Amino acid sequence: MVRGAIALVLLVELAVWLDALRDGAVGGRGSYRAVVPDAGELARVLADAGSSREVRVAAAVALGAIDPLKLRVAASEIADSVVRRVADAACEERAPDGLEDEIERALEASAQRSAVHARKAT
Repeated sequence: MVRGAIALVLLVELAVWLDALRDGAVGGRGSYRAVVPDAGELARVLADAGSSREVRVAAAVALGAIDPLKLRVAASEIADSVVRRVADAACEERAPDGLEDEIERALEASAQRSAVHARKAT
């Protein structure tokens, strides 16, 4: 019961985060504290294998809101299958649940990879 409630809260927060990310990307209004990157910058972040999955996922969602065609091109060149699935979902403008599911899988995979690296370090 508690796990279900936690999952529901996480889904609501994810939906709010997605809306804010898309609105910020499309609105294009930055401030002195928040700069809105352009499509080229988002594509570079998405292509950067050195960036975290979380950052690349956010770049994919924002780029999909700004320039879906550029995202489709960038997605075809992503080697990380987890990030590529999120980018593909953002390209296809799937129902929000489909994109949210892919993002959740990406975050879970990232957390598992971090846990493995932490165990190896000890």
